[in-house]
Amino acid sequence: KETMKQWPFKFELVHHIRFGPKELETSMNIINRDSKPFDFQALLHTYLKFKNINQATIEGLEGLRYVDKLEYVVPGEPRQVWVEKSNKLKVASEVDNIYYNAENAPIVITSPADNSKVEIHMALCRGDEMTDCDAVMWNPGTGKGNRMADFSMPEWQSMLCIEPGCASRTEVCQPGETWTVTQNIKFGRISKYGVRNA
Repeated sequence: KETMKQWPFKFELVHHIRFGPKELETSMNIINRDSKPFDFQALLHTYLKFKNINQATIEGLEGLRYVDKLEYVVPGEPRQVWVEKSNKLKVASEVDNIYYNAENAPIVITSPADNSKVEIHMALCRGDEMTDCDAVMWNPGTGKGNRMADFSMPEWQSMLCIEPGCASRTEVCQPGETWTVTQNIKFGRISKYGVRNA
């Protein structure tokens, strides 16, 4: 009854978490229990911890179309759509990009400071049918990170968000329908001998 005051639809939101020795899988089901459709957007907000994100590289986004949410947009005008040119991205400042069609290849983050490699697979499904899955890459950078109440001064340097789901558009969940956002994260090491010094 309380949720109906804020959101006038009958629905279920179910979060599944599966732990493995070297992997984590999470999914979110959006289920319409109402007799009328509703619009929605959804993201799995995944904060990944690293010793120094400035030293890490992000692969798997080359060739994907994306929008940069930090760019100024004239009211009423659409955002500029870019194509990612880099096969190894680095985070040196604030970033807030939405990548389209990120479901086809894993996103791999390699962090020499942690001797770690994180591989992320993602999917967005309407019932049993896969559809386009967005991936948001976000880090607040120095200026915004230092102003955020839930971040201490240097914390932005030790994290990166890779968020699968539906952020570039609004989808419609029909009565009785289920949409599912899923991510599978595998954790590995760069070298079995530990961190290599450059």
